[in-house]
Formats: sequence, C-alpha cells, structure tokens
Amino acid sequence: MGTAIKLMDPAENEFLAQLEKKTGPNHMFRTMANRPEALKNFVPLYGAIMGPGLVERRLKELVYLAVSFANEWPTARPHTAPSARRRASRKMN
Repeated sequence: MGTAIKLMDPAENEFLAQLEKKTGPNHMFRTMANRPEALKNFVPLYGAIMGPGLVERRLKELVYLAVSFANEWPTARPHTAPSARRRASRKMN
C-alpha cells in the first residue's frame, strides 16, 4: 500500500493560488507545489511544449490523453478529455 501525496492548499502557496485563479483547481499543480521550485519551472516548460510549434496542439493533447490512459493516470483524464474531444470534433466537422 502506497503513501498518499499531500495536495498543497493554495492558501499555503501564493504561486499555486495565482495559477489556480487562471486554471481552476488542479491536483497535479497541488501535488507539484510540495516542491515549489518544480511547480514554478514546470509552468514555462509546459507552455513551451504545448505552445505553437511543428506539431498541432490537438495532436499534443491526444498524445497526452493516450499516455495518461496507458499509465492508468486517472487525474489527467478529466482535465484533458474535454479539450481533446472539442479539438477532435472541430477537426472532423
């Protein structure tokens, strides 16, 4: 049996609080906030990966969703599935 990872309360971390004002509650960010330097460095990294580039954002999101399913990572699916579905349906129409 594993040990539960504490989800940081946004009231305890100003950077997390500001981030969640933009994104809404996010368990991944709350977990990463246990290491504030990791969370602060992750935000620009994620922006660089998911931002404009040679690969369409739609494909990036579908890969993200597929990897979350393959790794049985249920917390990623609720955040990713709606935007992936929207992008997929726009592409098909």
